Amino acid sequence: MKSPKIGIITQARISSTRLPEKVLLKMGQESVLGHHLSRLSKTQLPLFIATTPENGATKIAAIGKKFAAEIFIGPLDDVLTRFYACAKSYDLDYIIRVTSDCPLIDPELVLQGVNLLLGCSNPERTYISNTIDRTYARGFDFEIFSMSLLRQAHLEGVTLPAREHVTPYLYSGADKSIFIQQVKQSVDHSNLRVTLDTREDFDLIKTLIENYDANNLSHKDIEQLLIANSWLRAINAHIEQKKV
Repeated sequence: MKSPKIGIITQARISSTRLPEKVLLKMGQESVLGHHLSRLSKTQLPLFIATTPENGATKIAAIGKKFAAEIFIGPLDDVLTRFYACAKSYDLDYIIRVTSDCPLIDPELVLQGVNLLLGCSNPERTYISNTIDRTYARGFDFEIFSMSLLRQAHLEGVTLPAREHVTPYLYSGADKSIFIQQVKQSVDHSNLRVTLDTREDFDLIKTLIENYDANNLSHKDIEQLLIANSWLRAINAHIEQKKV
């Protein structure tokens, strides 16, 4: 029996609304997308970038090539179709979904989720995430699910949030046979924010990378760094996440 093909698909586009072209912005010697892919490459899992046919997408492709990431171009607004078509094109059995606004995503945390999936009694019907009852800082987000669940979401997830955010159908409760497995830590750090949506987020993450070498730190070390330094937390503490 062959091993399942597990791949990481990240979504990246040029026309981000709150901070245009944010994935191309530089932090230290690397772009936001570059930091994101560099950290994910440490999982040693195949990387795929699901992007869009916008002007400037070639810049995303160039960064992806640097980190051996395959590029897939799909619809701008129907992100679910983009993800599904990407996973189908590369014949993936299981998909790790991440987003490129998480330049400090922790590869070890992602692998923890993979190990959880592989230990499940029914991985085909299991959705794994650390984002529903959130205990990690926002910016370490990942979701893992089978190709069959993604296909089901693509066919049955007809609402606008389902098309835009890929996975709402899977955890909506619409299908009670989908088993939801949450990854949590013992201490709740969900009030911390290291995701990139605004200029204030950029200022914080840039400071963390350039002054504290955060691109080489674990999620635990980054969270502790923020807890120990209130002035860092204050940089983007007032930013509210857009609702799904």
